[in-house]
Amino acid sequence: MINYIASLQQGPFTTLYESVNVGIDMLEDMDAEAKVLLVFTDGTDNNSDPEFTPTYILDRLNNTTSDVKITSFTIGLEGKGGVDKPVLTEMAANGGSAAFPKNADELGKVFLKFSSSIANVYNLTYVRNQQVVPDSDKRKLRFVIKGTAKND
Repeated sequence: MINYIASLQQGPFTTLYESVNVGIDMLEDMDAEAKVLLVFTDGTDNNSDPEFTPTYILDRLNNTTSDVKITSFTIGLEGKGGVDKPVLTEMAANGGSAAFPKNADELGKVFLKFSSSIANVYNLTYVRNQQVVPDSDKRKLRFVIKGTAKND
């Protein structure tokens, strides 16, 4: 994978909005408990079909056809043409956030921060004994989970 990425040639065009739209399509078709989209760019969109606008993308993120909303995180690394910070900030939707690192070191820290936010998913399973519980005596369970933030 690293060799593949290293072999990519930089071009003058960024098809950001169409790419985000494809990601939303893929996530909408998935059956998952959580859906997260990570958008990473080093330029502004200058190559998407005119129907794909920031407003269109925001509408798709906020009004998905699935029951699970897509949380989106955006990263804009300042490239030769700059990044559109207001658009990327707005595209960080449904609990996601945006970041604008200035160099590769900062970029690595942002990826670590976002990956820990995305990866913190917990599935809890309660296994009880085989004792029969009559319908008249059923109980609801409530789990309260407390945690502390990890200091970086």
